[in-house]
Amino acid sequence: MKRTTLFLLVVGLRLMAQAQPNRDSLYAVWKDPQHSDSARANAFNDYIWNGFIFSKPDSAYLLAEALITFGEAHDLPGQVARAYSLQGTALFVQTSYAKAIACYEKSLAIHEESGLKRGSAAVLGNMAVIYTKQGDYPKALYHLQRSLVLDEEMGDKKGIGASMIGVGQIYQTQREYTKALDYFQRGLALLEEAGDKRSAAFALQSLGICYKHLNDDANAVDHFQRGLAAFEGLGDLYGQTTTQNCLGYFYSERGDKASALDHFQRGLALATEIGNKRDEGVSLCAIGTTLGKMGDHGQA
Repeated sequence: MKRTTLFLLVVGLRLMAQAQPNRDSLYAVWKDPQHSDSARANAFNDYIWNGFIFSKPDSAYLLAEALITFGEAHDLPGQVARAYSLQGTALFVQTSYAKAIACYEKSLAIHEESGLKRGSAAVLGNMAVIYTKQGDYPKALYHLQRSLVLDEEMGDKKGIGASMIGVGQIYQTQREYTKALDYFQRGLALLEEAGDKRSAAFALQSLGICYKHLNDDANAVDHFQRGLAAFEGLGDLYGQTTTQNCLGYFYSERGDKASALDHFQRGLALATEIGNKRDEGVSLCAIGTTLGKMGDHGQA
């Protein structure tokens, strides 16, 4: 895959990713006024994160709006900040980056004002990912460094691991693959130790891309497949989309056009399902190029 399409939402996934209890039970807590306001907001946050962010981002955005209203009405600034971050992530999944940054900035301001270091670190990481995708590496590194300082102050292994993946992605963009590989491996180890399955899946994908550039085909395919299996287990359609496209580009560069076409078509279906216009366009262009190489110029 081209370098400009490879940067993933690894860093910010630590903010609200939790164990995945039954969605109905979470919603029941949210609707029950006998629970504390904080417990209701926490349940609704987890309900949105686990059930909608990576499969129905439009719905996630609207549900987070209700959480903002609830948090403001019940003097829960931390919940308001988390809800803005939810909206930023939903917009990220749909590749609406400017709007996502605006939501993250609102979230960051509230987290910092409230002295919430963990939330601040995660939002800074999210912003770094977007700046990396946009090619603004100085801003990306600045936000990652701020995030890493907070993570180290808290001893947050998951946060440190996610920040390492972000630094590795920047090195990868600059074609310093050996450095990138070192950061990815160290970051993955910390994420797995912390039990963060989703961020670890993105780290596996990043490692697959790095191994591809280093012409280590066996390790590349192994890491892509492990990442894809993890995303499927989590029901994460965004992660599945990007991994399918990664596999498509891998097979295309190795001359296996039929396998490449299959993965690009799978990526297109997933991107269309979640409204991810950017990756939908990536998949369409890749399918057209592949069909052209196969001699089907009309369809291309």
